[in-house]
Amino acid sequence: MDPLNNEITTINKKLDKVSEGTQASLRTDMLKLYRECAHKGYRNLTDSENFEDMYRAYHKLGGNSFIDETIKPAFNKLKVIDVIETNDHNNSI
Repeated sequence: MDPLNNEITTINKKLDKVSEGTQASLRTDMLKLYRECAHKGYRNLTDSENFEDMYRAYHKLGGNSFIDETIKPAFNKLKVIDVIETNDHNNSI
């Protein structure tokens, strides 16, 4: 192998590790957001948008079925309340 191919291989391996780390962070963040919302008993529109953004990125990185089969369905069952309707943690607009 020539030096350029070696360098490309090294870079690709590093990118794979970065992707795996990002995927793990997204999974952790989705779990954390779900748990916070489940504890409150609802999710607001910002929570929903954040979860969906993370979910799309997670899947683009090859996310597995754990989020699909367990967390996303449970998150989607939570009642959605507009931020204006809530007054917890000074979330009112």
